[in-house]
Amino acid sequence: MMKKAKRFLTGLLSAALALSLCAMPAMADEDTTNVDTSKVNTPQKTTSVIDTTKKGSITIYKYNTTKQTAQGATGTGEIQTPPAGATPLRGAEFTIYQVKNDAWLQEYYGGGALADGEKAPKVDDYFNKDEKGEVKSYEASNLISGITAKDSQITNDEGFAQFKNLDLGLYLVIETKKPQSVVTAVTPFLVSVPMTRVQTGDKAENGQLQEWLYDIVVYPKNSTVKGTFYLEKKGVIGNDKAHATALPGVKFQLEHLNDGVELASATEDDWTLISPPKKQDEEEQKNYFVTDGNGKIQVDDLTPGTYRFTEIDYEKNQDEKYIVNAGDHYVFIVNPDGTTVVKPNNADNDNDYVASNSTVTVYNYVPDVDKQVQKRGDKNTWQEAADYNVGDMVPYKVTVTVPENITRLKTFTVTDTPTNLEDDVSTIKVLYINGETTTELNGTAAIKAIKKVNKGFEIQFDPAAMSDYAGKEIVITYQAELLSDAVSTTDGNSNKVSLIYSKKVKTNEDPDTNTDKKTVEDETVVYTFKIKIIKTDENGKGLNGVEFDLYKKVAAGTANAITGEDAKKVGLDGNEFWLKVNDKPLTTSKDGDVDGILEVKGLANGTYKLVETKTLKDYNLLKEPVDVTLSIAYKTTWTKTDTYKDGVWVKREVKKTQENFNADYTPTTGETVNGGNKSGEDEDGVRKGMISKTIINRKGFNLPTTGGFGTLLFSGIGVLLVVAGVGVLLSLKKKNRT
Repeated sequence: MMKKAKRFLTGLLSAALALSLCAMPAMADEDTTNVDTSKVNTPQKTTSVIDTTKKGSITIYKYNTTKQTAQGATGTGEIQTPPAGATPLRGAEFTIYQVKNDAWLQEYYGGGALADGEKAPKVDDYFNKDEKGEVKSYEASNLISGITAKDSQITNDEGFAQFKNLDLGLYLVIETKKPQSVVTAVTPFLVSVPMTRVQTGDKAENGQLQEWLYDIVVYPKNSTVKGTFYLEKKGVIGNDKAHATALPGVKFQLEHLNDGVELASATEDDWTLISPPKKQDEEEQKNYFVTDGNGKIQVDDLTPGTYRFTEIDYEKNQDEKYIVNAGDHYVFIVNPDGTTVVKPNNADNDNDYVASNSTVTVYNYVPDVDKQVQKRGDKNTWQEAADYNVGDMVPYKVTVTVPENITRLKTFTVTDTPTNLEDDVSTIKVLYINGETTTELNGTAAIKAIKKVNKGFEIQFDPAAMSDYAGKEIVITYQAELLSDAVSTTDGNSNKVSLIYSKKVKTNEDPDTNTDKKTVEDETVVYTFKIKIIKTDENGKGLNGVEFDLYKKVAAGTANAITGEDAKKVGLDGNEFWLKVNDKPLTTSKDGDVDGILEVKGLANGTYKLVETKTLKDYNLLKEPVDVTLSIAYKTTWTKTDTYKDGVWVKREVKKTQENFNADYTPTTGETVNGGNKSGEDEDGVRKGMISKTIINRKGFNLPTTGGFGTLLFSGIGVLLVVAGVGVLLSLKKKNRT
């Protein structure tokens, strides 16, 4: 009798040792898919004899805990309250192996004799060991031969896996697949079905066995780590990521891929939304994060696993120039140690984000446009302002930086709107310059249409056909005529280019509205000036009706220019080339209350000569041409704005100025200086883009008129001289005779 009691005690202690490997076992209902919590405190009553006609079950609850979480209570085989901070963990796969049958279990618990030398079973007994006698690994692949799997189950959304209708016996449980958020798998453990439960307290009967538990619930612990990670939002012009700028006010949703789900096969239902902590000043909990003033989002307590940020829009309709990647997902994986992030292989939108260290960097793109005008007389110099003559064909160049995501846009259109100029559509060329190779895009699929709009033009691009130019630059060249109504002041004549593009990717834009579009603008200014001639006599009286021709010194070979003897005939330097500016005589006339005024508008800076061709009666023509050199210095101040406002991103805005200065003026930031020294007597005239010149005509010295008193006097004197001469002659003849 003593021997049997001793065996029974040994068996009981062995079972307790096996169950100590289980974190927190408890009971589950054997007939339901979910655990029946109504029987939490009412385990199935049995006699002290195992009922071999029954079946058992093992329910494994899987919770995610940090390393700092309390260890919890000792397992009892029944449902227990998990420790604080633990959350159900989906996707953990457990496999059970029956290592002992019911007969062995009855013998073991009944105190019967074990096989010779057999000890209470341990987990290590079922794994291969190295030469030191230590288990090589607790993976299923290291099981000793003859151990075969009975069943495998994966924990569900509530964090448990259940094995039902099990034959009685001893089972080895191995976590054969752990979720990404778990640092290490649970150490394998043994579960006896059924297991014993000893009553205590008032129900105890001398501490003897009162019941068997056939439905076992265990709570194996998993440890994990939690880290702080960031999203960084940056804006890129074209594809220049090296000079990206932080973007505040962009909304993102954050989701976690349910544990146990493979990314390749995941559906939208497999992602769980993560909301930011509610702020005190918020009326409602937000389900999205917003980039701060530095373009960043901070997310705390992310466990290892797969996540994705999804871009939504700018917050509160905040207008920005960068294209919104609405609906784009940026998937990243927090590595098992919870310290760094990586991108999965073959990630969507791969070129638009980077995952490195603890940060996911997402890029938004924007196109750019830069307009320049050719410096007069210098084909190799392009600038923001230049001066030209009325009637000149002014060369322009527009450089368009194509965004990296061009093929995802619906609208990409360039429009040109000149003031006091008219574009010549026939001169438009769209070029892609790649090193030494230049490709003309006119007539290709990249351009839908080029058409004239009022005095400007419009070029409609097809974004879907522009993949070869993504992130690159294309150049538009054309010419525009400076019209006769051009402003001849330092206000200048602007020519504005606008690039209209989609506000979001993957958009269904209404072609008749601009609600889904953005605009970036740039402009240049063409200046043209005037000469004012004041023609007077020596007393300051204005003389109307005096005619002039105006010649400009030009480069050799200029069409219709004169030089040599032809130039000398009109009083010009025969060693230079001169072009006659006017088609018909320039005539002084009355301007308001002032006589003798002549204004010639639409002139570029340069050396001019006024040749007087007709003057008034009694006045002498000027003996030589009059030098009227235009050397007006003009200043264009550009105000750069990097914000997107009122539907337009104004890249450079012209600030009209009435200032003038010398050519040695040193420009400050944002200024462009063109032209030479100021000249002319009238500073106010210079400020207005005009040179004033006063030219005086004087009367000549005239001979007396025929038939006057002077003629008779001279005639009388002549007669007297003749009579005197005759007298002298007769006197000489008388002397000779005598």
